[in-house]
Amino acid sequence: AEAAGDAARGLAIYQRAVRLDATNPIAYLALARHHVANGHPEEASAFLDQARVLFEAEGEMGASVDVWGIGLRAWIDRAEGHDAEANARFEAARALSPEIWSDELLSAGELK
Repeated sequence: AEAAGDAARGLAIYQRAVRLDATNPIAYLALARHHVANGHPEEASAFLDQARVLFEAEGEMGASVDVWGIGLRAWIDRAEGHDAEANARFEAARALSPEIWSDELLSAGELK
């Protein structure tokens, strides 16, 4: 829905996913991505923190997972005007996954 331009419907779907399974870290990453993409970095940060807690609880904090967290935190930093921190984090995210983070954005379709 969000990839098709319907941000409100996308948000509703992400919120429903969290209601159905509050232990699904991908749903929280999707919410974080949605909020930073739509100009709400403070909400994005809270959802990203929750996703990290859930990934850590599952013992799944490897590079393939952390690349989303690093890039999203960089995107949040950029939105909040913390360019030095954003640049360093984007560099790290691009090193792990240049095909996703080369443009410093994460589309709904790239979060799989």
